[in-house]
Amino acid sequence: MGILATDNFNRANENPATGWTTLTGATAFKVVSNAVTPVGTGEVAAYYTGVTPPADHYSQCAIGSLASGSGAGPAVRLQTGSLGGYLLSAYGASGGGLFITKDDATLVGSALSTEPHVAGDVYRLEVQGTTLRAYRNNTLKITATDSTYATGQFGMWWFENVNGTTGDDWEGGDFNNTPTNPLQINVSSLRW
Repeated sequence: MGILATDNFNRANENPATGWTTLTGATAFKVVSNAVTPVGTGEVAAYYTGVTPPADHYSQCAIGSLASGSGAGPAVRLQTGSLGGYLLSAYGASGGGLFITKDDATLVGSALSTEPHVAGDVYRLEVQGTTLRAYRNNTLKITATDSTYATGQFGMWWFENVNGTTGDDWEGGDFNNTPTNPLQINVSSLRW
């Protein structure tokens, strides 16, 4: 896999978060105390600006605190002109859970992981063709298929009672096996 973009949010407080474009119909993220948190309530969704990922890509982030009744996580194939895309949601309701939705409205597939969220868990959503894979702390939890969106941006999406929910260490990439910073060796300087 190749990393195309990262944001660790380690910078001065800012509202909205620079480097991110809010989805149409959603509210923005802001940076507070080196983490990202919502500006408002309801749908909070944004994609990373400056990199256009290929159709097959992934999005990953750590979720710190998760307010009861809220959902938060990485998103793929976000649509720039509408509130659309795929979301991997760690859900903070009683008992918790993990699921993939389309447009935060429709469950994709029937897979649901019921493990409760733990602050600092890292969530990753991958999309290749019509296959979506959800990971929690590098362990595959859900596989589903959907063909609604063929392309789009990578980012994050939170919903419902989002006040008090924090995120950190976002990463987006593709499935190219070439490292983003390959080691370069000057072979003319090697001695045998």
